[in-house]
Amino acid sequence: TGISAKQLYRDWKAHLEDRYGATADSIAKVNEREGQLVLDEGILDYHPSYSPNGEKIAYITNEDSDYFITKLKVIDLATKKKHTIDDRVDTRFSWTASGDSIIYTKAVGARWDVFAYDIKTRKNSRITVGLRGKDPAISPDGQKIAFVIQRDGNTNIGQMNINGTNRQI
Repeated sequence: TGISAKQLYRDWKAHLEDRYGATADSIAKVNEREGQLVLDEGILDYHPSYSPNGEKIAYITNEDSDYFITKLKVIDLATKKKHTIDDRVDTRFSWTASGDSIIYTKAVGARWDVFAYDIKTRKNSRITVGLRGKDPAISPDGQKIAFVIQRDGNTNIGQMNINGTNRQI
């Protein structure tokens, strides 16, 4: 090209700013935004995850609390109805392939434990006690849970059966 990489980058950046700057400014002036807001519940709304059939979104929110005390909730996209699964949930969670359950972790005392929530019965069940595991992910066949475990000053990956047996940590 006959010019340095730094100059090429500067020229490219200036071109983009010229080309898209006017468009961005016009959008900002009219406060226009694309799409439709699905949810604006708290200052912390994060980790959204579609149910396998796409009809619901599970997410974590602090609702209207000034504090970082969060809840795991589900919103039905058709009805816009929301319900709380559990409180003090602050890590990633995982839907089962069938969409019948959500596997999540929450702090119980000073340790994280794994729980299951049955969507139909709206009941929670505790899978582990004192595990210190978080961020669960369910295997494609629905038989195992992979998770992050913290112990002995290390953070590693573990796995166990969906019912909490046969832990490999």
